[in-house]
Amino acid sequence: MIKDRFEVEYHDFAESPQSDLDIHEKIINKRLSALSMRIKRIAAVLDKISDTDDPHLLETKTELISAREILVAQKLQYKLHSKRIDIFRLQSDIFPALLKLQELNDFEIEEALYRLDITKRCAKKIKHKLMDSLAEKNAPEVQFEMKSFLDQLTDTEKSCESLRGALLQRHASNALSDSEIAIESKSAPDNSEIAHEIETLNIQVALTDFAEKFDQLELEYNRTLTKDGN
Repeated sequence: MIKDRFEVEYHDFAESPQSDLDIHEKIINKRLSALSMRIKRIAAVLDKISDTDDPHLLETKTELISAREILVAQKLQYKLHSKRIDIFRLQSDIFPALLKLQELNDFEIEEALYRLDITKRCAKKIKHKLMDSLAEKNAPEVQFEMKSFLDQLTDTEKSCESLRGALLQRHASNALSDSEIAIESKSAPDNSEIAHEIETLNIQVALTDFAEKFDQLELEYNRTLTKDGN
């Protein structure tokens, strides 16, 4: 059974502290607020010196523009992490139920279908916004993160659709179980395919990469704080 294959992961998932996401989210909100203030302050200074011909101020203006670009890139990356957390939370809601897919009753199947639909719609909404953002001029590191996240969202959408089919197949089997009529659809995915799609929604796999990238962003954020003395 699928649950047997992921028995260790199922236990680890159940034990994993969801508070980690809350901690990251609080940090992100704090960073976004601080970055917005710093960007706003730079914009105000640039506005005041925009028409100056003073060579010293022109050099300062160039430095301010460069600093603003760095801060804007950081802000966009923190926003991407915030959206990742949104998806992680949805996946964490549905993942445990999917591990015992073959044991779900009709009520649990309906609940799982509902949560899959929410996850898929959220992923699709974020994807559309990301595609619009990719059309704009962004820092290379931001473009890379956007494309990486876009691929992740695409995989999430595909897995949600495939698992929806597996849940409906289970729903049909439940409906016929009382009459002792067994059905076997040739088009239904086998256990290995289902396991692969479930694994796509396992946030334990993605959290390691998320944490590493978040730490790198925090280092860069603190470096810019040290550099400008704020």
